[in-house]
Amino acid sequence: MCLFFLLKKMGYRLHPVHVNHQIRPGDADRDQKYVEELARAQGLTCRVVSFDCVKAAQDQGITTEEAGRNMRYQSFRKEAESLLASGIPGEQIAIAVAHNAEDQVETVLFRLLRGTGPDGLAGMDYKRMDPSGVPIVRPLLDVSREEILRFCREQELSPCMDHTNEVPVYARNRIRLELIPALAEYNPSVKEAVLRLSHIAAEDKAFLAGLAENWLASHMEEADGNLILPAAELSELADAVRHRVYALALEQVGLSEDLAYSHMKAMDGILCSPNPSARVDLPRGTSARRQYDKLVLSGDKNAPEEGDGPRIMVRRIPAEEYTQELRKTGAAFDEERLKEHFGEGAGEKILLRSRQAGDFLPIPGGRKKLQDLLVDQKIPRDLRDGIYFAAVGNEILYLPAQKGIEKPRYNPQFFVTETTKNVIYIEIIG
Repeated sequence: MCLFFLLKKMGYRLHPVHVNHQIRPGDADRDQKYVEELARAQGLTCRVVSFDCVKAAQDQGITTEEAGRNMRYQSFRKEAESLLASGIPGEQIAIAVAHNAEDQVETVLFRLLRGTGPDGLAGMDYKRMDPSGVPIVRPLLDVSREEILRFCREQELSPCMDHTNEVPVYARNRIRLELIPALAEYNPSVKEAVLRLSHIAAEDKAFLAGLAENWLASHMEEADGNLILPAAELSELADAVRHRVYALALEQVGLSEDLAYSHMKAMDGILCSPNPSARVDLPRGTSARRQYDKLVLSGDKNAPEEGDGPRIMVRRIPAEEYTQELRKTGAAFDEERLKEHFGEGAGEKILLRSRQAGDFLPIPGGRKKLQDLLVDQKIPRDLRDGIYFAAVGNEILYLPAQKGIEKPRYNPQFFVTETTKNVIYIEIIG
């Protein structure tokens, strides 16, 4: 409501979009009617999208928060595309969303708890590009919730309130309702401190990204749809710049998300490998390989679009936090046992991928080749390359249930026991 009337006062032509998630029976329909009547009173037509968010999340194997977010941005994108088709120039179209300063604090803390890098600490951008090329802007990102509510009171607006925001059922809600108040006991200005951190991280992110972009522009070559980089010069870059070069280059061959620190280290490994043909498979059908003094990055033109396909999340948690709820959604392994077997940083070596020669799953008393397991499961040959799992090298840790695999399979060598102190928790989404 605040964003709507601010933009209207500033003279922008508005095209409101409302998504009804069907999560709050009665309230959700009343909210939809409220927005439609508001738009009508302002002489505007509101595009309404209604979908079963809970069912969509179950079908896609993701959380309701993710399913709702995906549908919202998909709906915004469709409205932008229809405006473009109507003849409005692309440079006059933007998607405006109402994230505020508190949302930024929650985002930074959420990413920190999930194991983000420095770029993640920057939080949400004031402006970013939608995959279709439409800018997404956040005009209220530095405005506090208190200031927004004061504006609504002063303008005699009556925004609808979502009561589920006050219930600690989602991770973000728990951060807002439980974690931030707890942190405030140590620092009453914790929100301001987190916002300062995000601003500093954003400055560093922009500087390092600029260095990476300039290096890539002057060193990359293209051939047959691949990006080719000089290995020697690349290895001389500082880690922070080199890893950003990887990310930028991989984005150009089709990998714009799901790139984890473990993938960066794996690419460092082949960059310095004595094997002149070393290779690593990356998410979404992309790969990196040495070709003597070159690093060649390849993409799969038939790989899933952004937002499709499985994604992996690996995090370290104390054993006491490995709850029954987590047991239902992922796999956990004893951190110390993983270290003993795979060495330090074992969690960072875990990759989500499809099969390759030599893959195996340990079983009590021995091991079973993945090839034999897929044959036993009677999975057709043409579907076997689509089976995905979490592995370190050729050793499979977690084979989730999916098409053709009725029950998940786990590596029994690293099961959590009563003596486990810390857990490496693997969640595969999608």
